[in-house]
This record gives sequence, C-alpha cells and structure tokens, in this order.
Amino acid sequence: MTILRAPLALLFAAALLAGCATLDEAALIERETARVEEARELFERFIILGNHYDTTIANLYAEEAEIVMIERKRGQLRKVEVVGADFKALVRRTLPRAERRGVHSSYSDVTFRVRGDRVRIDAIRTAMPHGLKVPHILVVGPSETGEEWLIYQEVSVTPL
Repeated sequence: MTILRAPLALLFAAALLAGCATLDEAALIERETARVEEARELFERFIILGNHYDTTIANLYAEEAEIVMIERKRGQLRKVEVVGADFKALVRRTLPRAERRGVHSSYSDVTFRVRGDRVRIDAIRTAMPHGLKVPHILVVGPSETGEEWLIYQEVSVTPL
C-alpha cells in the first residue's frame, strides 16, 4: 500500500498542476477575448464616426499615437509620419473637406490579434470614390487610466 501512495500522490500532483495550467490558459483566453471585444467596439466607433464625418473621431487617438500614411501618387510612394496630437488637429481640419468631396471608406477582411495589452487590427480599406482596396492597420489598447481604449498606431495607404 505504501508503494502505491507515492505514485498516486505524484499523479494527483501532476493532475493539479495540469488543472492549474488549464485555469491559467482559460484566464488568458478570457483576457484575450475581452481585449478583442474592446478593440472591436473601438473599431466600430471608428467606422461609424468616420462614415458620419464626425470630427470627434480625433478623440479616439492617443496624443502619442504614431500615424504612418503611405501616399500613392502617380505610381510613387511617399511615407508621411505624424504624431497623434498633430494628427488629431489635422483630422478636425480635413474631415469637413472630405465630406464635401464624398471621400469615405469601408472595411473588409478584418482580423484582430492580441499583442500583450494591445490589439492589432488588420483590414482591407476600400477608399471611395477611388474604389481602391488598400491595407489598413490599427494598434489599439487601453488608455493609461484604463477607462477607455485608444488608437496608438495607424498605418494606412492614401490613394491620391
């Protein structure tokens, strides 16, 4: 009997450890699912505000956000980088002009990938009225206070 206790104790300990790993994995999956849901909600607000030419879309960007716009003009590519605070001001100035010109976007093939506390959103953006399909990337995450989610990085192709 004593001989059986040691292997049973080892099996029990192994089962407990396996159970802990399962609990840790379940907690990780739950956290990642919650992050993706927060990212999805932010992305939906981003689309709605953009489609309504609502300048409060600028509030979705962190002050320190990194914005990279790749402009395609006559076959040439030009990279423009703007910090969040400057981009927010730019959005507020240019959105009314975009509305007058009928410029808008739709998004397809959207995927969400958790990267630590943040989520990377990859999509194909159809830029109208040009009809060009271009890649669009957002990296979003909780603010410093955790009260809201913000855009920390955006990489987009701007057809001109």
